[in-house]
Amino acid sequence: MHAVATIVQEEKFVGLYKGITSPMATVALMNGLVFSSYRFFMKLQLAHADAIPTLTQITLAGMGSGIVSSQVIPHLFLAAL
Repeated sequence: MHAVATIVQEEKFVGLYKGITSPMATVALMNGLVFSSYRFFMKLQLAHADAIPTLTQITLAGMGSGIVSSQVIPHLFLAAL
């Protein structure tokens, strides 16, 4: 609590949120990548948009999304630094 009180005293309440813009933007990009890549891999497997995916198709789409994310997200963190 002493650290919070010191920050508020020296930098006002806004000081508690200093530096949060970049991580928030990075999280938004990460979530967008995960959801869009999942949907991409799901569309590759389904015959039409109304088809109900099987558990295997859901698993494969999740695996593909995870692979894409694991290759792209570390570079986002390096760029954010």
